[in-house]
Amino acid sequence: MEELDQYREVFHILAEPGYLVPVYEEEEASLRELCGARHVLSVSYGYRDREAGRDCITRGPLKGREKRLLRLDWHRKFAQVEVSLARRKAVIWAGVGLDEEALSV
Repeated sequence: MEELDQYREVFHILAEPGYLVPVYEEEEASLRELCGARHVLSVSYGYRDREAGRDCITRGPLKGREKRLLRLDWHRKFAQVEVSLARRKAVIWAGVGLDEEALSV
């Protein structure tokens, strides 16, 4: 029990009402697809197509989900992604990087 004493404050936070959010089956499937088995949202890579005026994600969990991106900042290397959580829309932050291979082709 002594090992758990250092985590008492964390347990208190988790006990706060509204801190834990219910995840429904369809949302769970979407989150698992996005975050994978490690439950971590990995960095996605892509580039800004200046001629077409759009962002292209070439690899990573955000590939094919460009329509869900609310904001993408290549300079600061983050994207804001809209997801469904507790049957409401939520925004999560994801890391992005420039795909040097795609730019050199």
